[in-house]
Amino acid sequence: MAPSGAGSRLPTVLLVFAGLSTLVAVLVSFWSILLQLRSYRKPALQRMVVRIMIMVPLYAVASLISLFSLEAAFVIDAIRDIYEAFVIYCFFVLLLSYLGGERSLLILLHGRPPKEPVFPLNLFKREIDVSDPYTFLFLKRGILQYVQVKPVLAAATLILKATGKYNEGDFRANSGYLYVSIVYNISICLSLYCLAMFWICVNDDLKPFRP
Repeated sequence: MAPSGAGSRLPTVLLVFAGLSTLVAVLVSFWSILLQLRSYRKPALQRMVVRIMIMVPLYAVASLISLFSLEAAFVIDAIRDIYEAFVIYCFFVLLLSYLGGERSLLILLHGRPPKEPVFPLNLFKREIDVSDPYTFLFLKRGILQYVQVKPVLAAATLILKATGKYNEGDFRANSGYLYVSIVYNISICLSLYCLAMFWICVNDDLKPFRP
């Protein structure tokens, strides 16, 4: 018998509400995706938008499943985590596509005045030269490293859980959860920080697209 999930301790009315909320999220998401596909005039852009939209029903279904079965959540959580990293990649590519691609972006940024970095980097570096291609390369690598790290962490988590060495919530030195959490938090913080810096650099150029 599969281990019951967190929902086994919740009142039935809350579980029903969770199920209905998941159904609404899935229906609204698929309707939005259908509208995108019916007016599929810019495939390069809309393809990324659709991939990002899929994250909503995937998260909703994964959360609902975890309420009823920890065994099923064991697998679907890994799929969700990997797709989460893929969505960050899609969002970054979408922003680049709005701006005409990497080459057009570098031409666009050429000659721009330096930007002040977001805290805490502003404590060590007063300005970031957004017109420097190496700055863009640094931000790109910072954003996309999470796309590579997250699947590795998801696989490591599956292995650690299967061998009984994950121990979720246990921060002792012999717990795999501690090391996975450290690597995950460093990776996601760096990725989101670089994404925020990239957004600051091109925010005015992206306003017409309202991404």
